[in-house]
Amino acid sequence: MMVAKKVEKQSVSPIDVVWDGWYSNVKVLNSIQQDFETRSLEAVKRQREMLEVVKEQMEKMEQEAEGITKEWKDNLLKQMDQMMPIPSDQFQLWIDKLEEVGVKMQSMSMTPYKQMMETVLQAQTQVESTYTEIVSQQKKHRDEFLRALEEVTEQQKKAQEAFFNTFQSYQSIFTKMVQA
Repeated sequence: MMVAKKVEKQSVSPIDVVWDGWYSNVKVLNSIQQDFETRSLEAVKRQREMLEVVKEQMEKMEQEAEGITKEWKDNLLKQMDQMMPIPSDQFQLWIDKLEEVGVKMQSMSMTPYKQMMETVLQAQTQVESTYTEIVSQQKKHRDEFLRALEEVTEQQKKAQEAFFNTFQSYQSIFTKMVQA
């Protein structure tokens, strides 16, 4: 046994169609802007992450250089022990001085880059923080704007519908007057 459903047809007002379409387009533009902001923020975060990796690589290079220096010193001392069975304090002093010079040269060459990298990383973190705050504020203002715009759109639809209904009633009165 089939049950027939009664389908109610609601008339769609052309005013509703126009205003709903316009409001829908505004919401689409809003979502495009949100997508752009999200992608931009992701790019800023990736830049910071990339800078952090570069900084880590620089620190790793510095540690490797220190390891190579220590290895060089140990190998040199081992070679000298094999060549000269009697340890020489003078030779040890000379090696220590060479190591000290190497450490200072390494420090002098790496310090500016490390400081620059730290400064750039701090600036990038600040840019990310500022951009995140700006996006948050924009979202808040857009949400408020969309709520207000939705209310205004509804008011406009009602006002134009009332105007349209009034115009139709006057039109029917005028038509009756002309026909009489």
